[in-house]
Amino acid sequence: MDSPYTRELQVAIAAVSAAARLSTLVLTHASGLGTVAKDDLSPVTVGDFAIQALLTSTIHAAFPQDRFVGEESADALRENPALLDRVWAVLRAIEEQLAQERSMHHDSDKKYNHLVTFPTSPAQMCQMLDWCGQGTPSASSDDDDDDDDDATDSNSRIWVFDPIDGTENFVKGLLYAINVAMLCRQDTDTGPGAAGAISQVLSVVGCPNMAGNISFPASDDSLDPSGCGCLLYGVRGHGAYERRPLLPAGYDGTAASLQQTYPPSELPWLSSLMNTTTSTTPISNPIPPSVLAPSYPGSVLLPWVLRWVLLALGVGNATWWIYKSRSRLAKIWDHAGAMLLFEEVGGQVSDADGKPINWAAGRQMVDNWGIVAAPRAEGVFDRVIGTVKQVVREKRPDLVEGREE
Repeated sequence: MDSPYTRELQVAIAAVSAAARLSTLVLTHASGLGTVAKDDLSPVTVGDFAIQALLTSTIHAAFPQDRFVGEESADALRENPALLDRVWAVLRAIEEQLAQERSMHHDSDKKYNHLVTFPTSPAQMCQMLDWCGQGTPSASSDDDDDDDDDATDSNSRIWVFDPIDGTENFVKGLLYAINVAMLCRQDTDTGPGAAGAISQVLSVVGCPNMAGNISFPASDDSLDPSGCGCLLYGVRGHGAYERRPLLPAGYDGTAASLQQTYPPSELPWLSSLMNTTTSTTPISNPIPPSVLAPSYPGSVLLPWVLRWVLLALGVGNATWWIYKSRSRLAKIWDHAGAMLLFEEVGGQVSDADGKPINWAAGRQMVDNWGIVAAPRAEGVFDRVIGTVKQVVREKRPDLVEGREE
């Protein structure tokens, strides 16, 4: 791919590839790392912290002026020395693996292995986690007391991380994803949004246990029998690509350009039928399935990042998500970047009111309610969003914008 962000892609792909290996290490060696029967010491917690620290350290080493937004801060680690020690041990273990490979392969520079960087101490690891956990997309954080202020300087580029999307799936051995996005503030009136708006410009998503040739209908247990996974990446205006295998090294795989594989008229559906009190379920679903797609529910997955991945792969063409209350807000790391993959293959996305996504609103997407996504071609998205809004007015008038307290 020729784009203005070639270097950023190389670094992000290297980071996600290493993070994917780290995630499998956490699952494979959880018992050997001193796992105890407490929620705050579960493998997924260790994986979340360790992966976010790895991603932040690698991106910061290459682009020290850039800022970060991520799900985790280091508060839990400071309060729990045992958890801190386990996270640090996992990072050291994967760092040693990569160091051994570098010593054995003299062409590692070509494969980007050398781009992966680790925190040098538990204190620095905690600082980097805080950059993410305290970061916002709209403004830089207050300067830290540390001498290195680069990561908190005002800058138009923001990296967003979801270290493990699909927490419940991860601990069960089901599909999960590692999401990295780069957002950028626009300086001109060209491109999506107005000058000064924040847009998605780059996406790298690692799917460590999902096969690239996954087919419709897919589900959370549609695992890759080879265990190699796949990696997707894209840059705004330059398309989306799939590379496989992801493991052991995503930068060694073969890349293929992605295109929508279904005509919009067929509209394969992609949904989540998770049991939750805050979003629509099969029982309380306000949208009759026959109104939108005969294939409903189609592919059913829990993690949002993976839903965007399957839309980009053409395994699904449309999805929607309507919360039962307007106080329920989506989180930026569940959508940023991964959503761009679908847009780059012809998808269109808005919230359930038909408004564009405001990436500058904050860590939570306070300016948007729900998600609707469908192909732009042949007016499909316009018909889908029109139907969603109509049915909400008829079935749940209390959710119409401006009517709920």
